[in-house]
Amino acid sequence: MALLLCRQTASRPFYLSKLNINIWSEQELCYCIYNNPLLCMQSLPDEGMFSWISDELKMKKLADRLLMMTRAGEGADAMLSEIVQECNYLDAQEKAAFIKKLSEFKDLSGYDMSYMEGRALFDSGNYNAAFKCFSEAVRRLESDYRHSSKKDDAELKNHNEIKADLYCDMAAVKMQMFDEESAERLLELSVETFYNDRALRMRYLIDKKGDLPEDELNKLDELVMKAKENARETKAYRDVEAIFELDTDSMLKEAGK
Repeated sequence: MALLLCRQTASRPFYLSKLNINIWSEQELCYCIYNNPLLCMQSLPDEGMFSWISDELKMKKLADRLLMMTRAGEGADAMLSEIVQECNYLDAQEKAAFIKKLSEFKDLSGYDMSYMEGRALFDSGNYNAAFKCFSEAVRRLESDYRHSSKKDDAELKNHNEIKADLYCDMAAVKMQMFDEESAERLLELSVETFYNDRALRMRYLIDKKGDLPEDELNKLDELVMKAKENARETKAYRDVEAIFELDTDSMLKEAGK
């Protein structure tokens, strides 16, 4: 994927792996940071980016400041703020709001950071990385509970409910990766951890099995029918359908692609 915003100023792009995107200008860099702050905090900045800013964007003073901040042990939030304030993309009000948002991230727990990063990666289509983040969120959730001084029934219920929902998130990732077997195992884990309708609904959508009321099952069937109807209208569906209208040799060649 590539992004072209405002003007192309670099002779070679900077590749942001977590978004699977090439960045060509200072405005594009600022755009990505502004719209994906958490992912950028977790993967940027680094010395490779500093070199690109210096050599390709011809912003050596900014690159030098960022390098000095790194060596001084300043956090990613401070460096991203520096980039946003330097780049000619946001107005003063947007910059202030963005810097405030970055400061709020610092107060998040390890679990919250992993979970929110997983959600952001899932939304961006980076499913392998999203699954790793959700797995890390489960690990941190367990660690937080083990070290918690309050372990009454209400706390255990809340812990299990959150954990069960995480298993559903992980199952959703596996479904996007066409791994139904793993998704089903995760949904079973979810129900065993805390009996919940979300896991039951997801399980029904996979194999038509589920302990749900009849009216709920009918609603799910309607959703599936509408989703299929909508899918048939997409270009991707029509492209695949066209492959099967070809002669055998051409069909195999196109299917291989």
